[in-house]
Amino acid sequence: MPKIRFAAASSGKAIMLDSPRPGYPDRTVAASVVDEWIADMKRAGVGRLCCLLPSNQFEYYRADLLAAYRNAFGPSNVCWTEVEGYHLCDHATLERRILPFLHESEQIRNTG
Repeated sequence: MPKIRFAAASSGKAIMLDSPRPGYPDRTVAASVVDEWIADMKRAGVGRLCCLLPSNQFEYYRADLLAAYRNAFGPSNVCWTEVEGYHLCDHATLERRILPFLHESEQIRNTG
């Protein structure tokens, strides 16, 4: 069983965790590895997912990764925006996609 690696993105901000993609660093990833990664995330209490993978990395997966995320967490609980590995995203993407999703996540957490 693969062991997921994730940690709080910053101190005091449990709303946001950082993790490598399922199966990292492999470039051929079976659906079962994705399923185990999702199960591990759910066991850890993760309920929403902001995926920043660049589109060229989806070819590593034998199954549709975003569909697996949406099926597991629910379509409104998955945000995908393409960010090249080890690069910052552009300001518009941050303001229009990522921050609103994280803000909504915090609101859900605070009301739940």
